[in-house]
Amino acid sequence: MDLRKEIRRILEEAMSDQHYEDRLFTRVLNRIDLPVGYEIPGSMGQYVVVGTYTIPQEIKNQVIENVDLIKKYQFPKNKDFGVKITEFRIDRNAVNFDSEQLKTDSLNKTLVIIDNDTNSNGNVIYAIIRENTLKTFYFAKSYVKQTPEKLRVAVVTSMDAVKNKKIY
Repeated sequence: MDLRKEIRRILEEAMSDQHYEDRLFTRVLNRIDLPVGYEIPGSMGQYVVVGTYTIPQEIKNQVIENVDLIKKYQFPKNKDFGVKITEFRIDRNAVNFDSEQLKTDSLNKTLVIIDNDTNSNGNVIYAIIRENTLKTFYFAKSYVKQTPEKLRVAVVTSMDAVKNKKIY
């Protein structure tokens, strides 16, 4: 193997590891008050922020546990995967709404975490694994089907497939 290619591979792997850790910690684990809102009906990616939400510690623990399982799993190197880590069921009673009007406006709408820095918004977290390396995390919306065409990976919707070593 060419030495330059090997060095490039190692550097890319190191950078991707840092990238996914930054995404995981800045988006989920180290945040207390996350902006939440809903997608404007009929729009594509336009949101109304209605307040803030603190992810319960038990969900954060589940994310850490699931990520640890994924990091230890030997995925086939010839295939890329999107693995559903968790789905947030944002409890409206735990949302700190910015106003009563926004609380009313958001009734009967699915609340999602809004990440204005990356424009990756949703209430479901997927881990993206390429060539057996965890590359990043992707926020999805529970009401939008995640397909292999959309994510450009094989979609795994249950951590049970990882736990039971049933990914081929």
